[in-house]
Amino acid sequence: MEKTSFDQLLMDVFRELGAHRPEQILPGWSLTLSEIYALGALAERAPLSQAELGGVLMLEKSSVSRLVQQLEQRGWVARERDARDSRLRLLRLTAQGERINAQIQRHMFERHAELFQRLSAHERAALLEGLTALRRALRESPWRPAPAESPAE
Repeated sequence: MEKTSFDQLLMDVFRELGAHRPEQILPGWSLTLSEIYALGALAERAPLSQAELGGVLMLEKSSVSRLVQQLEQRGWVARERDARDSRLRLLRLTAQGERINAQIQRHMFERHAELFQRLSAHERAALLEGLTALRRALRESPWRPAPAESPAE
């Protein structure tokens, strides 16, 4: 018998999407969800400081530092000095980063459109309504994921 509890369904959806395996999110790519979200956030909101990016992604400072370093090494993100505060570095996508983000977004849109078409009109409407309500409930909830613990030094 298939389990239908909320937590099990949510875990099943993430597993079926391959969200726990970066190589499955975009076949042929080895990207984490954090990298995909960071590229998308920078495409929409750049320039951002690392702290602002961390806030958008809800990641710890050390995780954002590693993430930005990885994206820089790939040539997808560049740091530039803030014109108003030369101590502050702002993040932007490079031209290559913009191309990669566009490819990712196109792939994700096509994949999701294909999945959406497998649902009836009633199921699509119910899914959108349910996900919209879940997002609202999460935003209104005092519950937040606990920050990752730093290893003992």
